[in-house]
Amino acid sequence: MDSLIALVRGRLRIRAAVIMLGLVIAPGLVIAAPGHFPRPTELERDFAFWERIFGEIENPSGLLHDPVNLGAVYQQVDLPDALSKAQRTA
Repeated sequence: MDSLIALVRGRLRIRAAVIMLGLVIAPGLVIAAPGHFPRPTELERDFAFWERIFGEIENPSGLLHDPVNLGAVYQQVDLPDALSKAQRTA
């Protein structure tokens, strides 16, 4: 009898954990849905910069840019594949 009660309690705990996890995750899925992410107009230049970085610039390349005004890109830099990470960041 005690083992049956322990089994039922264990299953109830699992169900409760799954329900709680669903309640925590579900709002994030709704908030992150396409078209629901806010895009303030003052950040459009920065969005365009990062879209360029992840959509157009190939590894191992980078951009020399102004650290404050991401719209000011000075030059694209293509690094040789043979460089180590330490050499690329130096």
